Amino acid sequence: MSRRRKKKSNSKTGNPSRLAPPALAPKSEIYDAARPSTRRGSIQWSTLETSEELSSYSRASLIRSARWLFANVGFVKGLVKNSAMLVGWKTANAQTTDGAWNAARDLAFATKNQNRATFDVSGKFNFKTAQKMLLTRSLIDGDILVVFSKTKSGSARCAFYEAHQLENPPESDPKQWREGVKTNRQGKHLAYAVRSGEKVVEISARSAFLFGAFDSVGHVRPHLPLGHAITNALDVTETRGFLKLGIKNSSLFGVVSEQSAGSNPNRAVGGMETAVPLPGRLVTKDDGENKIKTAEVFDGGQIPETRPGEKLTVLTDGRPHPNMMTFEEALLRDICHGWGLPYEVALSMIKLTGPAVRFVMSFAEQWIEDRQEQLDEFDRRFWVFDTACEIESGRLEAPSDPAWMQKLKLTKRRSLTIDRGKEGKQRLDELESGAGTLADFCEENTGEDWRDHVDQVVAEHKYKVKKCEESGFSLAQVFRPRQGTATVDDSAPDSKPEEKEE
Repeated sequence: MSRRRKKKSNSKTGNPSRLAPPALAPKSEIYDAARPSTRRGSIQWSTLETSEELSSYSRASLIRSARWLFANVGFVKGLVKNSAMLVGWKTANAQTTDGAWNAARDLAFATKNQNRATFDVSGKFNFKTAQKMLLTRSLIDGDILVVFSKTKSGSARCAFYEAHQLENPPESDPKQWREGVKTNRQGKHLAYAVRSGEKVVEISARSAFLFGAFDSVGHVRPHLPLGHAITNALDVTETRGFLKLGIKNSSLFGVVSEQSAGSNPNRAVGGMETAVPLPGRLVTKDDGENKIKTAEVFDGGQIPETRPGEKLTVLTDGRPHPNMMTFEEALLRDICHGWGLPYEVALSMIKLTGPAVRFVMSFAEQWIEDRQEQLDEFDRRFWVFDTACEIESGRLEAPSDPAWMQKLKLTKRRSLTIDRGKEGKQRLDELESGAGTLADFCEENTGEDWRDHVDQVVAEHKYKVKKCEESGFSLAQVFRPRQGTATVDDSAPDSKPEEKEE
């Protein structure tokens, strides 16, 4: 009897997960979204482990779809290319305490890395164009691997491996290797494996940089930015194709012949298919091949003679319907929302007014800055690697500043605005009053380093003064001051001021 009671007790107070199926929510659940309901469809999410959300098969399938859309669909290609264009690229300038070393480093870096043959192993990109390529490929495929290598002379260069080239080594441990990436328990990248020809080469993470935007701590590799847009983009593309085919088919039949009820269906002379003789062409009653239709004779503006009770109706196609275009715009907006840019900035800015343009552009600036942070990390790593290689090879002296690795200024392209003239005048006023800095002005307007700007201005001013002195004119006579500013005395100051006698 005690055994029966014990068994009965276990059935009531046992593990709740064994009593009810996992799909059933507890009765105390307060969120309606956590309960299954017949009023809506169920949501299926295979795993809560973020590292397992995207398998190698799923990634390859998404990459194929994204590349097909980029190659064949205009608005998808425009979305990617325009976004990469808005982000742009950055230039690197040293900012250590040694000004001479900074100038020498900037000149050597710009001279060497603007050459595709010395920057890229494949000889296709330089430091500037590679940044645009990295952005484009990461927006399509999700990521791209950059490997830092050296030439025979010890000079730094880059090798690029696209997303499909990353794969696990043969007979690798699945607990450590996923999607071509070796990680530790915390998810830190330790190494990468890429397919090069028939071999899979393992590369240390210290010598490589995986370019892409991560959305989760548990993700082994970045997910595709176009992952959410593939189904909607494909639906829009197919709908456009079916619509275009329907319009083309309806264009084959421009006129339809209709007969009223009770009219004689027999053909009469002058009908649309009446045989009309042409010069040099024999027409007989039994020779159907020699008969021609009126459409072969009638020219523009001609009116055919119809049969009794017959009328010609011109076919007009009202497609696409306005409701269809509205629904398509809703799909495109959904794609842009998931992408991160406003629909107006990404695809259409026709209907916006001035204030609306300013708002969406300021919104886009935030998205652009987030993407530029990815460029910052790549630019800094390559600049430090390139500088170290030049110092090691003896082509560059070691800087006196011990913190030279952190003394780097990355200058972005000038910001987007529709009030360039108005804002430019405001910035000039801020510079004159001391409320603004020349570094910020150069970065937002010209995209160059402020020291290069000052050097250029001084060199131009020196040349102006020299030419005016040779011609016998003053600087103010040739280059009149801006309206509202006082004339500046350009005479050279004495080397030593005269002392007044007491």
